[in-house]
Amino acid sequence: MDSDKTKEHINDLKVEIRADTHNSCRRHYGRAKFHVELTEYAFGRLHGPGELGCIYAGLIENLYIAAELLLETELILLGIPYKDTHNGIREAYRTKFVQSGMCTKEFWDAFNKLDGLRQKARYLKATLLITEADSKELIDVIKKQVTYLQEHYGTKLW
Repeated sequence: MDSDKTKEHINDLKVEIRADTHNSCRRHYGRAKFHVELTEYAFGRLHGPGELGCIYAGLIENLYIAAELLLETELILLGIPYKDTHNGIREAYRTKFVQSGMCTKEFWDAFNKLDGLRQKARYLKATLLITEADSKELIDVIKKQVTYLQEHYGTKLW
């Protein structure tokens, strides 16, 4: 009899964990999409060279957030454990997806480029050396990853 109650309790916990995982994925994916849309909107409002420094800093920060949320979404979906830090997410994703060839080189390169620019952009530690064309390319790559996750994982994201 105790065994039946234990099994029932375990099944209830499994349902709760699946629901929590689903909500985390949905939340991360939704936030990533928001940051990509925000970046694209800001990029579309560039008018001249005088505005580029501040706007590019915001673009880089938002795109980095979006890319990292996309990495984290995929880790959560597949139940891959990771430390909830920038390096923890990066290493878990690199180990599972990049080394096994399950990640596009284009997305991983874009993430690394954003990671390298993030400190400069967020804390204004140095001049941002990025062109308008490079920014547009980064936006396009991250948008492709949003679409890829939507197509690959479908209803698990909402």
